[in-house]
Amino acid sequence: MNYIELINRFWSCSIERAFNPSDCMLYFYLLNTCNALHWKQPFGQSDRYLSVKLGISVNTIRDSKNRLSQMNLIQFKAPEKGSKGINGQTKYWFPATASNNDTVPETVALSVSMVDTDTDTVVDTVPDTVIDTDDDTVPDTNNKQNKNKRKKREETALNYPFTSERFMDMWNSLLEIPKWKKKIPHSLQLALNSLGNYEEEFAIELIEKSIEGNWQGVTFPNTPDDYEKWKRRRNESRRSFERKSHTSEHL
Repeated sequence: MNYIELINRFWSCSIERAFNPSDCMLYFYLLNTCNALHWKQPFGQSDRYLSVKLGISVNTIRDSKNRLSQMNLIQFKAPEKGSKGINGQTKYWFPATASNNDTVPETVALSVSMVDTDTDTVVDTVPDTVIDTDDDTVPDTNNKQNKNKRKKREETALNYPFTSERFMDMWNSLLEIPKWKKKIPHSLQLALNSLGNYEEEFAIELIEKSIEGNWQGVTFPNTPDDYEKWKRRRNESRRSFERKSHTSEHL
């Protein structure tokens, strides 16, 4: 299957399942990278590097590559051991071409992981889900305290600028770090209001950075400047994608 056939296959799949802009950017970036490497398969890319190149968050990269893999448009394999070097990169390949390439390990297709464990893309302090402290192993006194804290938060209605599953998951993860557990509802609402000044994707990145840095806030004096830089990177990625798509249509 050649370059054009892979492009056509992507658009054919999009008829059955609509892809979002992040899926499109990731797929065509990987396709272009593979072509630039003279169809070396598998080839390595880290989530953090892709995040910087495409101007989207690390979690968005993970979500997009999982969706593309589920549609069998790409396949990937996480490294066995975490590393910031080339050995810690996720390995990608295109199924239709990889089957004829001797450089792809035979066990790859059977051991594809849906989770990237690159050390440069995973932060240990960020929980994948909201931690449930109501475990049978937790002393009763701790259970009561945790329940009272959650009950107090639930009784205080907060106005959320975004209500998507991803935003709420990240927000709840933020509330689990030490510096945020004891914040009063008023302080939480101020943080939510500040996040509402930006697009949801950028707001999610701000929460991610706050978790990674164990910060007490989500926005800072330099945040507006960072937002403008983020928009420029995103717009450049979109324009690049549109140019490549336009060129492919005329080939």
